[in-house]
Amino acid sequence: MWNIYMKGLIHDLTYFLPQNIAQELYARILSASLDHFLIRYSHCSPSEFRSSQIAKDVFTLLLCVSELLYPACSSMSHITGTKNEMDQSNIASYINGIHSTCCCLLTVLVISSAPLQDLHKVFKDGFPVPRLSLRMKSETVAPWLPWIRRELFTDFGQSHMMSNVAVWLAVRACTTWTLPNPCEIIKAFTEHHCTLSILLMMQATYCNDQLNERGEDQHFTE
Repeated sequence: MWNIYMKGLIHDLTYFLPQNIAQELYARILSASLDHFLIRYSHCSPSEFRSSQIAKDVFTLLLCVSELLYPACSSMSHITGTKNEMDQSNIASYINGIHSTCCCLLTVLVISSAPLQDLHKVFKDGFPVPRLSLRMKSETVAPWLPWIRRELFTDFGQSHMMSNVAVWLAVRACTTWTLPNPCEIIKAFTEHHCTLSILLMMQATYCNDQLNERGEDQHFTE
């Protein structure tokens, strides 16, 4: 129901409010609602019968967020949670909050659903020391995305994204709202060595050749 409500909220905000205000309000509501989910699931008591349901609920919630995130974002860095590329704005702060909450929900998913012997084996000597520097953390995507949307990444190190996926995300960031951001349109056309521009030119050339062939065939039959 929450997923349906959020999609309906997008439609209503777009209809009644200017786009910039609607986007900021939507991002704020999405961030706040995820905070409530985090409080709810982080205080749950897993049991033999409830653990599987909690895991399914949290995993489904994160899958929904991976789709509901697009209307809140105005750039690909917002979608991926790459902090060093984000601007300083209210929307960026809400996006950071969304990614942080999703990382915490992923932790809840792991702890509440993992076997106790595996948890003991991993954490018996305390929490592992982070291996990424602050600079590397700011350059990588939000850690929860590679776990939930594995198909978007070429490796599990969170550092590389397939070129076609990167172009698709750039286009998705432009087309989520009625009035796309001009800067993001330019970025979509120039992403990954102008992959989208090259593909469009190849498609236009192919269509032109097809039209020429049809014209020649029609002229030959006449």
